Amino acid sequence: MTLPQLFTKLNLPYSNLELIIRTLLTLLLCLLPLTAFAQWPTTVEENLVLDSSGNRPSAFPYDNGATRVVYWTADGPLYQVIDPYGQLMYDPPTLVWPNYPGSGASKRINKEDGQGGIIASWATNSGIADGNWAQRVDAQGNICWGDSALRVFPYGEAQYDFCSDGLGGWFFTTVTFSFVTYSTSIFLQHVNAEGQMTLPDSGLAIHTSATGLQSPRIAPDGNGGFFLVWQDFRPPYSTFGAGYRQHYDAQYQPTWSDDGILIAPNFWGYELFPDGEGGLIVHGAPNNSYYKDVYRYSPNGNLMWELPQISEGMFTATMIPGEPGFFYIGWSIWANATVYAQRIDIEGNIYWPTSGPGTGAIITQSDEFDITEEQSSFGFHYPYFYAMYVYYDEFTPYMPPNYLFAQSLSLEGERRWGEAGTFFAEVIDTGYVWVPTNIVPDEQGGAVPVWYLKQVYQVYAKHIRDDGSIGGPTWPPPYEYQPGEPNLSVSNQTVHYTLSIPGEISIGLYNLLGRQLSSTSFFHQQAGVYTAPLPIDGLSSGIYFLRVAMPVGEAVKKVAVVR
Repeated sequence: MTLPQLFTKLNLPYSNLELIIRTLLTLLLCLLPLTAFAQWPTTVEENLVLDSSGNRPSAFPYDNGATRVVYWTADGPLYQVIDPYGQLMYDPPTLVWPNYPGSGASKRINKEDGQGGIIASWATNSGIADGNWAQRVDAQGNICWGDSALRVFPYGEAQYDFCSDGLGGWFFTTVTFSFVTYSTSIFLQHVNAEGQMTLPDSGLAIHTSATGLQSPRIAPDGNGGFFLVWQDFRPPYSTFGAGYRQHYDAQYQPTWSDDGILIAPNFWGYELFPDGEGGLIVHGAPNNSYYKDVYRYSPNGNLMWELPQISEGMFTATMIPGEPGFFYIGWSIWANATVYAQRIDIEGNIYWPTSGPGTGAIITQSDEFDITEEQSSFGFHYPYFYAMYVYYDEFTPYMPPNYLFAQSLSLEGERRWGEAGTFFAEVIDTGYVWVPTNIVPDEQGGAVPVWYLKQVYQVYAKHIRDDGSIGGPTWPPPYEYQPGEPNLSVSNQTVHYTLSIPGEISIGLYNLLGRQLSSTSFFHQQAGVYTAPLPIDGLSSGIYFLRVAMPVGEAVKKVAVVR
């Protein structure tokens, strides 16, 4: 018997068939068990897989405890966001260069754009795509500088750097040799807030030398200009070179001297950032030393102070901006399998104990394993400093087994996660951990390590809680209902809720993977009973989570959409 025959036999109008089927389908969907909602792994053996064919990830903090990641695949650089609950927000990830004419890259640099997004950059020498390229991915995951990305220089040199101009735009710098003039020049390109290059396609030569230049590094001055540090092979430093510094104003003119000011001979592994008061802080290794010094220069270019042999590791000791007036340095030492850190203020005072040159607060130390200096990474989110490091068995550097650890220090330099730190992952027999590694602090005192395995090219992540345990928050988040609030209900595509106190309200709809599909903010509302439309436009039939945030907490309700 067919459905129409059944309706006729029961004396039911066949026109109600569609309504009845929808009702039955809605009831069926509500009775179905929810799809399992994945969470952050909670064991050493399990990892969150970002990509099974990726490499070279760069990770950065995002709003509300999420983590942004840029990594590379055969298709090019991809952008992904891991939400606070361990869910990947983009499926598939955003391809940074949908119509890029080349392939591959010789160097990659990724930095935060200061507006919730990322600047991804790369250099390549692959024929038609020769050049230094960049792409901005905004806070919503949109690519901003065209499907082919932006070619900021035509040279494709691996020696390049970039920084913010403080006005929403970016300064890029590179160095290249001219076979016409037999000279080397440092070039500048300025990309404004709209993603347009304001200088010629070849850039502007801001410093030229017949004796050789290399490794330019750039930092903003906070006033629309920038600082520049580079290696220069002018006499008497023709053999090993020397580090020089310079400041350029917003019109790209040098202000300290025409030729720059000497930092130190044979200067390597340098980093720089503004001191917040118009001056510059530089961290580098002078005189071909394995130890690195810290220098602070005034807005006029004069040396204010120097801290000699403050860290160790010419190319691996890393300087991290801290809270206002402070910065941090982290480094690993292979010889004694120790990871150190130091807290320094901009007046040159150090806060954590030392036991000699190149030492500081001990993050970890091992008599059983060795450590690789290149595979350590560091981060800071007030009031904690963080480190990720990789141990391996003696006499088998890099090769498995690899043991991945994380540690956090208080402002007093005390270890928060035990003597050895948190052992959060291991590599037993497939691939091995390779640079870069990343540790991204969250807003609750925990952190997200991100890394990849060479040979097998897999990108992983893990979350470590504030107490050092492995795992993360669960979804849906717990909510303790208040008397009379929120009295959340849904009927006829309308959300009904109650406010017992005035405050800001927001309504969001999420799919079973935790991805936010829509959001409505009402900002400030007085106490009372309210209704709002259920934001289901464009959604297909299925089960969703409705989340209502209110002054005293959050409420989550399962809803079914039937089309």
